[in-house]
Order: sequence, then C-alpha cells, then structure tokens
Amino acid sequence: MLSLLMDAKDIKYCEMVTADIQKHPDLLFTPSYLELDRAGQMEAWWKRLRLMYEISRDRYFYDETAMNQFRWKFYQGACPIYLSTDVYYNVIAMMGSERQREMWIEPNKRLEIIGCYAQTELGHGSNVAKLETTATFDRVTDEFILNSPTLTSTKFWPGNMGIWSNWAAVYARLIIDGKDFGVQCFNTQIRDTYTREMIKGVNAGDIGAKLGMKTNDNGWMFFNQVRIPRTNMLDKFCEVTREGKFIVKGNPKLLYQVMVNTR
Repeated sequence: MLSLLMDAKDIKYCEMVTADIQKHPDLLFTPSYLELDRAGQMEAWWKRLRLMYEISRDRYFYDETAMNQFRWKFYQGACPIYLSTDVYYNVIAMMGSERQREMWIEPNKRLEIIGCYAQTELGHGSNVAKLETTATFDRVTDEFILNSPTLTSTKFWPGNMGIWSNWAAVYARLIIDGKDFGVQCFNTQIRDTYTREMIKGVNAGDIGAKLGMKTNDNGWMFFNQVRIPRTNMLDKFCEVTREGKFIVKGNPKLLYQVMVNTR
C-alpha cells in the first residue's frame, strides 16, 4: 500500500535505508530495549544515532529525500532528536539568511547542534499573537535580552527541550525602545555544547515521560536576562540594524506561514 504513495526514487531510497540498517545489528531494536527504563532507552537511542550518522552521514544527512526515508525506517516517530533534524532544521533553513544557514545548518547535521522549536508557552499554544516572551534590543551592547516576564510566558511542551537540546529557535516579541514589533524568531544557545550546563539565565527541564514515548523529552524553559548577539535573530525576512532600525525585507506574513508549515 505504501508503495502506491511513493515514486520510484522514494522506493529506491527506502530499500537502500532498509538494507543499510539490516547490515548493522546494533541499529536494530531488540525486545530487551523495551525493558529499559527511560534513561536507558535514551542512552540506547543516542548510541544508535551516532552509529547511524557515522555510517551514512553523506547518504542521509545531506540528501533530503534519503533523509525522509531515513526517518520513516529508522526514527519510527520515537527518536529523541527527530524535532532537531526536522522542525528546528527547517526553521533555520527557511527563516535564516545565507550567513546564518552556513553557521548553524552543518553543525545541526553533524549532531553538534541539537535544537528545539520553542514557540508554545504555558499560557499560549498556537496563539502566536499572544506570546509573551520578549527580546529587547540593547543598543549599547548590540544584543537582544530574552526574558520570560510572566509565569504564563514559560515555554512549555516543545520536544527536545527538556534534556537533549543545546540550542532553541525561540519565538519572542521584538522590543526596540519600548515599541513592540511583534513576534520574531531568535536562535539561542541554551546549554553548553560539551558540559551540558545551562547557559546563564536559562532555566529548563523535562515535563516527564509520556505513555509510549519515553524518549521524547518535552520540556519547559524560562528566560531571565539572557543576552544573545543581535545577529542571532533569524533575518531572512526581517532585520534589526546595529542602529536599532527594524527592516522588513519581505512580506511579514511569511513568518507566520513558516510557523504554520512547521506546526
């Protein structure tokens, strides 16, 4: 039945991925996997991910069609970093400038950057217009200051946020000289790449295991005066200059279109 929905190229990649996985027993799940606790399953996933990457980095991580089949055959919906290589990746690819894509896409493919999509808040799900997290421009330091001004502005539920992610695509209200320019997206480091310690001012954690999805670490995150470079605002469509001028480079509705596609 699935073959009826796939073209010849898709079928070829599907067969290629299946054959590659079958050649490496360490990539296969065994019944003993289900007996592991949550931490054990997450560790097992990480080992499999590193092995899969080392085996096939060129065949999957750099080919969108092959990557889609890789997800179907290997991820099976429970991979703890699926949102990083899919949703977070797409946000950077669609909303980032060429310079930003060069900075962040390759590290994401190498699993050095594991990202999450930090849109939803405790008080606001897909109601983007009501998001409360703020990103205030500081002219003196040429930085944005991320803040969670209320309890309901706490980012809540995004996958990968609780444990795995060291970066986040954070949706926040852009504030310049007290004026609200609406919701923009800011690529923000939230944990140290090597020590996994929280970046100063970031508080985050896991909201707990989900039935049948033990390895998905949906989380919460709260910002307290977190400073990021001005150039970390994804600026393919909108930009803030060094002087603090807000420039729209395309239809601002494209920002919402990207979010709709992502959701």
